Amino acid sequence: MEGVSSDLLIRAISSLFFIFVVGGAVVWWLKGRGVFPASSSASKINILSRTQIDARHKLLLVEVDGSRYLVGTSSSGIAITPLESGTVPEQFGDHLAAALAKPDL
Repeated sequence: MEGVSSDLLIRAISSLFFIFVVGGAVVWWLKGRGVFPASSSASKINILSRTQIDARHKLLLVEVDGSRYLVGTSSSGIAITPLESGTVPEQFGDHLAAALAKPDL
C-alpha cells in the first residue's frame, strides 16, 4: 500500500476547513435570526415601548424580570429610572405624559 499523496491530503484538509467555515456561518446566521432559544438562566428583557424624540435621543420602557425601567438614551450617555410596579400605567404615552406633568424639584 502506497503512502497518501500530498495533493490528496491538501484537498482533504481544505474540504474539512470549508465545512467548518460554512457550518459556523450557518450557526451564526441562525443565532442572529433567533432560532436558538435563550438559556433558562438568562434574565428576560422586554422592550415594552420606545419613542424616538429626535435623531440622537430616545426613550424606552423596559421590563426586566418583572421590574420596569424608563431608559433615556442620548449621545452623551444613558439614564435609567426604576419605576414602581404598582403605579406604572399600561400605556407608555400615559406614563410619559404623567412624568412630564410632574413639577421639577
